[in-house]
Amino acid sequence: MRFRKTDLFFISLLVSCLLFFSSCQKGPQKTAVDWHKDAINFASQGKNKEAINCFNKALKLDPMNTIIWNERGMVLANMGRFGDAIKCFDKVMKIDPNNEEARKNKEFVLIMAKKAR
Repeated sequence: MRFRKTDLFFISLLVSCLLFFSSCQKGPQKTAVDWHKDAINFASQGKNKEAINCFNKALKLDPMNTIIWNERGMVLANMGRFGDAIKCFDKVMKIDPNNEEARKNKEFVLIMAKKAR
């Protein structure tokens, strides 16, 4: 089978277009919900560093999510990072001043921090 010059041109053009568009398409991006689920899974396995990384990625996408901030605070508290945990609970209460869960968690972490001294 012999190709004409125009056939080869169109084939190379088609291949170039396919390569270009395939490199532009990154596939589905993770959402804050996806990162949050990953964080919970890591935390449940005791992989707190990985959980915190996932919480951070979720919060980049959804910085006003009080649930993620609150859970991030609890994981930080479990890591003994009481000051960072308290900052998370303060962030929750700044977003939602009536958030009772964050208030209780902050009180609990303050007690934990006092006992750890």
